[in-house]
Amino acid sequence: MDKGYFDKNSNKNQKEDERLSVVYNRISILRIASFLLALMAVIYFADIRNGSAVFITIFLFLINFVLLIKWHNRIKYARNHVRFLKQINQDEISRLKGDLSSFDTGEEFKSIPHYYSGDLDIFGRNSLFQLLNRTTTITGKNMLAHWLCHPAEKEEIEERQEAIHELAQQPDYCQNIQATGLHFQDMKACFEPLKKWVDEPLQLLTNKWYVVASYLLPIITMTLLVGFIWFNISVGFFLLTVLANGLLLKKVLPYSLKITEQTSKGVSTLNAISALVKEVEHTSFTSSLLCSIKNDLSKEGKCVSKRIIQLANILDFLNSRANMFYMGFNLLFLIDIHLIMRAEKWKSDNREEVENWFNRLSEFDVLASISRFSHANPAYAMPNITEDNYQFEGEAMAHPLIKVNDRVHNTFEAAEKGKVVIITGSNMSGKSTFLRTIGVNIVLGLLGAPVCATKMKISRCQVFTSMRTQDNLEEHISSFYAELKRIKQLLDLLEKEELPVLFMLDEILKGTNSLDRHKGAMALVKQLHKTNAFGFVSTHDLELGSEAKQLNYCENYSFNSQVVEDKINFDYKISNGICKSFNASALMKSIGIEVE
Repeated sequence: MDKGYFDKNSNKNQKEDERLSVVYNRISILRIASFLLALMAVIYFADIRNGSAVFITIFLFLINFVLLIKWHNRIKYARNHVRFLKQINQDEISRLKGDLSSFDTGEEFKSIPHYYSGDLDIFGRNSLFQLLNRTTTITGKNMLAHWLCHPAEKEEIEERQEAIHELAQQPDYCQNIQATGLHFQDMKACFEPLKKWVDEPLQLLTNKWYVVASYLLPIITMTLLVGFIWFNISVGFFLLTVLANGLLLKKVLPYSLKITEQTSKGVSTLNAISALVKEVEHTSFTSSLLCSIKNDLSKEGKCVSKRIIQLANILDFLNSRANMFYMGFNLLFLIDIHLIMRAEKWKSDNREEVENWFNRLSEFDVLASISRFSHANPAYAMPNITEDNYQFEGEAMAHPLIKVNDRVHNTFEAAEKGKVVIITGSNMSGKSTFLRTIGVNIVLGLLGAPVCATKMKISRCQVFTSMRTQDNLEEHISSFYAELKRIKQLLDLLEKEELPVLFMLDEILKGTNSLDRHKGAMALVKQLHKTNAFGFVSTHDLELGSEAKQLNYCENYSFNSQVVEDKINFDYKISNGICKSFNASALMKSIGIEVE
């Protein structure tokens, strides 16, 4: 895509940042000036013994100072927002250039036993996750990782495609969603403790003694305080009730501290979630999935954003318990107990819906993320998910992680149960990249995202790859045995998987001698033909291609190169038939081996 849109937005946000910074600094000066002016006025009026003027000056200063702080905070938020927007557009430019180095790698989601994630660079450096991920919630990030690792149902895919297409037409809105989430970047570290607290059972609200005491003891305490002040009742009675209040608070203290520990950082999480939910609540959608998400976040006419803010305010107040004024009022009114019961009442009323709120918001976060990937790559196509099994057609496919100017596009199709495509080719000719191109685009298509192709038709399938098998010294596993373990995983999968399996085996059985490799590879091809699968096998073994040629369920394709004056030229284009060119000798000569 022409990066002009992102350049324009970045420049616009830069200018707005500069303007808001000027306003922000002026308000800072105004706050200092108002304080100094008020101080001089108080000194002057105090000097002339005008108490009323001193009181009025202080009163007006406090009102003015509060208004200035609120104005200052609004400008600070707006300035930070445009800074986030500027960074978002600069990030998009980096992605278009193929520079993913500064983005979250999703390393924590890597799993060696997974069917394809390691071989297809789903997570890690220069990964598909880095290319797609623009989520701002930890739950959204987790959901995106899950979508990348598990093919969705056909109906789900089509609903996601419709939603992504709608959001892709509103890039400014989706950027604003991301910028809103970035105001609360620390929320990722404190979500799990908050969620754990929501799931825990109630303790005070279900205890009638605490409920009665929380109202009765403060009434008695205040009655005795009034009696002491105006009716000369002994102060001892008042102090006894304060002591009783203190003992009750001490009993509740461990529970109070536990809640504070679990939720102290969660307030910013709740504020972030509320802000994001509010964006959804105030937007009209047409696609069925987005309308469903909005309806779930606005049930019974009561906005979820308001309910979440209600909890945030309760917890924020409870987390202020170290304040000296709070401690004094707490002894009189048992504020800890009342706040905990209000928090538990909130849990009681909303607990069953909280998980659904988080799931729906996470879903929206992921859809908005993928829609911005779609917007940044308008040439990518939404694939057609066919009802037929064992179908794959890709027109002008390329690998989305390869820089645009370096991409080579190929058109290919494979169909029918038991079909095995044998790909032969010279070294570095493009066999592995071609397999990864197909695999990555299928993963994109089966999560609902556009693919790096002009057209694609695929059936739902379970992708399985064996490409990067490595030895393990600690477990005394050779690279050949590691590959055998991977193939065993494929055979086990074929026995239990209901979905058709699309397998991709790269440089099959490369860790053994040529005779055993050929015999084993041929046996495996024949075995795979009888299963609920179809797929690709790449190899240097030309005899495998020649023998497979006799089987009606095998097709031969190849990648070739040309050696001209000791220089190797690759076109990275797939061709019909078995490989006709070889470059190993030329490569060995290029590093100094004296090959005759």
